[in-house]
Amino acid sequence: SFAQSGKNADWPEMTAFKAIKEANFTPAEKGNLAPLKANVATIYKTAKVWMGSAVPSGYNTEKTQAAIKDLNIKCHDIWSKVEAKASDKELKKLVKEANALYNKIATECTIK
Repeated sequence: SFAQSGKNADWPEMTAFKAIKEANFTPAEKGNLAPLKANVATIYKTAKVWMGSAVPSGYNTEKTQAAIKDLNIKCHDIWSKVEAKASDKELKKLVKEANALYNKIATECTIK
């Protein structure tokens, strides 16, 4: 199999979050919130496991830990809003914000 480009190939917790993000956030952004609503607890727990993992070399540790903490909070917010029966519009906004945090970690937190 092909290795992921560079550094995140060595970070299984990031890979696990990316997989669950793609399976749930992508449909939500396109208007299908059913997967997100069904899997919101797992999304949060996967983010929490990632937050508790060691930051591998190739990432700015301080910047990365702060961004993962923000992502974890955002995933918890999504869970809380799903439980509170928030509007799809509100959930889509939170998903977009969580996705932006993931992308920040994947791009801006790496050491060039």
